Amino acid sequence: MSLESVGASALAELKRFKAKQASDRKPVTGVADYPVPVAGECWPYFPKLDGEIVIARVYRLEAVEVQRYGGQWKLFVHMELVDDLYPETMGEKIYMSMNLPVSKKTGKRKRHPTSHSCSKFYENYSIANEGRPRWGEDMPYKRFLSTFEVRLHSVVMNDKQKKKHRVNRYTVAEEIIDLVERGPKSF
Repeated sequence: MSLESVGASALAELKRFKAKQASDRKPVTGVADYPVPVAGECWPYFPKLDGEIVIARVYRLEAVEVQRYGGQWKLFVHMELVDDLYPETMGEKIYMSMNLPVSKKTGKRKRHPTSHSCSKFYENYSIANEGRPRWGEDMPYKRFLSTFEVRLHSVVMNDKQKKKHRVNRYTVAEEIIDLVERGPKSF
């Protein structure tokens, strides 16, 4: 068997593999199966409140593996603004994201993470828990189902540090400042 015939057979097999792989994929139609959100409609943008502290009530928690950043697990804390000082924001929904610690042994996310004192999750959990967790103590997400004072941040730059278009800007909760009222489901 010559080198040319080996190369030709390998090329033919590669072409068969690529054709089979392409047939398994769904065709791209250009129209999404789900409604595509428009930033101004789904995420509120309050440029005057950038850096301000407001009161927000957490109504949902979501642990998600974000594929874009190499499979990093994040906790998305969904909040509703309930501050009387800013009536234009009343009832608006924002979110806050935090990286979740992974197990050192398995490299996978734990159901209830343990303490990692340098993380944003640990600092915010300490506020929600009304004290730092003990060493090795489980940190259940339900502690965040309460009302907090949060600092707002307006997202105006993209990941390449270029200014976003006006319709793509939005406001998120940057950090939890203080616990206002513990929620009934947070125990």
